[in-house]
Amino acid sequence: MPARKPPKRKPSVLKRQRQNLKRREQNRRFLSELKTYSKKLREIVAKGDKEKAVDFLRLVQKKYDKAAQNGYIKVKNASRHVSRLSNLVNNLLKQK
Repeated sequence: MPARKPPKRKPSVLKRQRQNLKRREQNRRFLSELKTYSKKLREIVAKGDKEKAVDFLRLVQKKYDKAAQNGYIKVKNASRHVSRLSNLVNNLLKQK
């Protein structure tokens, strides 16, 4: 028997594939940015720079809230990360 040709793909399927590739790239870019900001904040806390840590925490919190709002991550995931990072900063501020 001769080999069967695969069925032709519908245009809607091809469009959906293009959309998924765009969204996946966008999600990866956004999540990578969140991780980078978190790492930078941890480095600032490790150095012991209190004022810079407080300012940077506000920026990181804003980024996480925006990510949750747009559906890149879930709301509880964002609040968990922000909570842990703010605990780090608060512990830094308690030190003398």
